[in-house]
Amino acid sequence: MAWSPTPPLTLDLTWQGGMRFTGTSGAASIALDGASKSAPTPVQALAFSLAACMSIDLVQILTKGRHGLKALRAHLEGKRRDVEPRHFTAIRLHFALIGCAALAWTERLRTLARLLPTLLIFFTILGGIYGGVFTPTEASAIGAVALVVVALLTLFPRIALWLPSLM
Repeated sequence: MAWSPTPPLTLDLTWQGGMRFTGTSGAASIALDGASKSAPTPVQALAFSLAACMSIDLVQILTKGRHGLKALRAHLEGKRRDVEPRHFTAIRLHFALIGCAALAWTERLRTLARLLPTLLIFFTILGGIYGGVFTPTEASAIGAVALVVVALLTLFPRIALWLPSLM
């Protein structure tokens, strides 16, 4: 698959009179009002954009990590200069997350420990084949026997419960 660059973002901004502007980019549109009477100011729109971009990144990271995010709230506080141009001099962004419980390392290790028998069989088979200890046919037989043994050892406590019903 060839890499293709993201197409450039284009937008049009139209003066509506006074300090009011409308902007369009594709199907999206926004109204801006420098006096903050009928729409957000450009600086407010910038702050909304910053908070939204950071929130989207956070949601993507937590979702990919399967952390069970249920809700997110972002709160932005921006300090601005007192004189023109009144740009931001400092920004504080605070996130409140609901339902985001990352697994503790002990739980992760416990989960990983359940994979050890399967990983041991896997690496034994591959190591035996690449090491010349046994052929692929012999490796499949060894793997099948090992999986049956692991299954019996794993299920043994449960087998004891239903074994009497077979007699």
